[in-house]
Amino acid sequence: MEEGPWPQRRDRITLLRKHWPALVAAAWEELRRQLVPQLDRRTSLARLGPWGPGIRWWMGNSPEWDLVSISQDGSRLLLGEIKWSFRTFTRPEVDRP
Repeated sequence: MEEGPWPQRRDRITLLRKHWPALVAAAWEELRRQLVPQLDRRTSLARLGPWGPGIRWWMGNSPEWDLVSISQDGSRLLLGEIKWSFRTFTRPEVDRP
């Protein structure tokens, strides 16, 4: 439980509300990367694996990838974008390049 004078608690709450979306998004990305090796075997993506652990990758002005994983036999590369939203994405948003 947060303690202290109300103005300090209010300021902390304001700060948390300001940064909460970014904190949740960062945690979501990390959770998704960790779960790549555990993809449900019934999915087409999992059948292309099994996959090693996912990582985030970027270098200089190159594109940033939220998810990079190599199949355990080294024959395939998985590249992905991970997005978090407090609402469900629409089909056009999912299909947008």
